[in-house]
Amino acid sequence: MKILVCGKGGCGKRDPSQESVRLAKKITEMAKAINKSFYYVLNKIDEETKEVLLKSVDKNKVIASISEDKRIFKNCLNGEELDFKVKEIGKLADFLEEDRKKEEK
Repeated sequence: MKILVCGKGGCGKRDPSQESVRLAKKITEMAKAINKSFYYVLNKIDEETKEVLLKSVDKNKVIASISEDKRIFKNCLNGEELDFKVKEIGKLADFLEEDRKKEEK
């Protein structure tokens, strides 16, 4: 089982804040306490925010950094599937698929 911790934007759609960083750290502590793997997905970020967040978490555990994108927001707001590709979402999907295959073995 993997626990994805979103440092910004995801996991409850948090806005960028120190609170979201503290929440990510708390979930990390809980995952470690029960000996579960965990990774971070940085969501709705720009380059400046990404730099700050990467100082707050283990960079080796960041599996995707999804930029803030009004197209994603619009599609989600309208309950529509994304009709365009987002490189980092593809990277996240690939990671999860590979992880699933490993767990099946």
